[in-house]
Amino acid sequence: MSRMRRRKRRIEIASFCCLPTVALAAVWILGANTSLLRPARILPECRAVGLAGHEFLVFTASGASGVEELPPRLRPPNNAADAWGRLYTDSARLAGVINVRRGVEWQGRIATLFTQTAIPMWLPLLCTAPLLLVAGWELYRVRASSRRKTEGVCPKCGHESPPGTARCAECGRSLSSVDPVGQLFLAERAVKPQVTEELEAEPTLT
Repeated sequence: MSRMRRRKRRIEIASFCCLPTVALAAVWILGANTSLLRPARILPECRAVGLAGHEFLVFTASGASGVEELPPRLRPPNNAADAWGRLYTDSARLAGVINVRRGVEWQGRIATLFTQTAIPMWLPLLCTAPLLLVAGWELYRVRASSRRKTEGVCPKCGHESPPGTARCAECGRSLSSVDPVGQLFLAERAVKPQVTEELEAEPTLT
C-alpha cells in the first residue's frame, strides 16, 4: 500500500472513531437545552426513552390498573378520579452512578406502575474514550509520517521506490528533484564557458 493511501486510511479511521463522541455530545446538548427529546407518557406494557436535563431516562411500565384498585399510598391526592401526574415511591443507585426509581403515573382513571432508570450522559461519553485514543494515535502516526524524509516517495501517487530510482514504478513520474527540462538547462549552463568583459581602465589626466 502506498504512503498516500495509508495516510488517507488513517485519517478515515480517526474520523470514524470520533463520530460516536460527536453524536453523543450533540444529542446531549440538544436534550439539555430543548424539550424535543423528552420521554413520552408511560403506557401500559410499553417502554419510553428520552433525555431530561443531563440524564438519559428509560421508563419501563410493569402494568396498569384503575386508580381505585391502587393501595392508599399510591393513590392521587384527595383520591381524585381525574388526576394526572407522577409519584415516585422508592429509589436506589447502581454502582453509585445509575439511579433507579419506581413509581406510579396517573392518567385519569388509569394508573401505570413503572420503573425509571436514569443514566448520566457523561457515562456513555466516557465509554467512547478508547475510540478517541485510537483516533489520536492514528492522527499522531499521520503527523509523524509527514515529517519523515520523502526521498524515493512519488509526490503524485505516494508510491515508495528504492533509493536512486529515476521514475516511479506506479505512475511513471520522475523522482528527481529537477525535471528533465531543468536538467538540460543546468547541463548546458555547465558546458557553456562564462564570458567576462574586461573594462579598460580610463586614462588619468595629469
